[in-house]
Amino acid sequence: MTGEAWLPVIEYVQSEWPGRWLAPDLPGHGRSCWGMPYGIGRFAAAVAELLCQAQPVYVLGHSMGAAVAVALASGWFGVDVKRAFALGIKLEWSREDLERSARRAVRPIRWFDDEIDAKKHYVKVSGLEGIVGSRSPMVSAGVVKEHEKWRLAADPRAHFVAAQPPNLLSVLDSRVSFAAGELDTFISPHELRQLQPDAAIFVGAHHNSHIEQPLAVWGWIFNQLQDVLG
Repeated sequence: MTGEAWLPVIEYVQSEWPGRWLAPDLPGHGRSCWGMPYGIGRFAAAVAELLCQAQPVYVLGHSMGAAVAVALASGWFGVDVKRAFALGIKLEWSREDLERSARRAVRPIRWFDDEIDAKKHYVKVSGLEGIVGSRSPMVSAGVVKEHEKWRLAADPRAHFVAAQPPNLLSVLDSRVSFAAGELDTFISPHELRQLQPDAAIFVGAHHNSHIEQPLAVWGWIFNQLQDVLG
């Protein structure tokens, strides 16, 4: 997905967050450039380059972006992360998961003659069917026109990340908060609560809970930042 996937949450951020904010496209996604290699470390380093290292920051990530948020909180990238919010992170990677990811990464680019068809495909592969329409701004950001045809904006190779680095979760401390949708197929409530007993579960939400239930997601963040938000 692109940074526009956060638009429903950004509505609350704009009205209630006292500082600056940004929702970047990770390398190989949206408007960001394509180019191997891809990986959690590469993504985290790219985000760190956008941040002022002299100032504390709060980071929020979803799915693969959640792993990036955790990596940034590790201190490995020179960023002073006061709190990281990891939403819908995938912890367990089976051999089948990795093989599926590898196959997806080498698929040829699919071209569409029509913008609407490209947008419908983006909605489908992003798990957004029944959640947003093809005319949504977050969908428009997911496709691009090139040589009079349309394709998805993301580099297929960016989808392949060889599971999370095995020592990623070893950096966890009280600065990292986890949450997921109750019906998220990437991580079950049981898995999440084993990792963090007080992790937030959004009842009735699936993997894209920040789009399905943006107010609940913002409430999860807001309640933990009372010292900042007042």
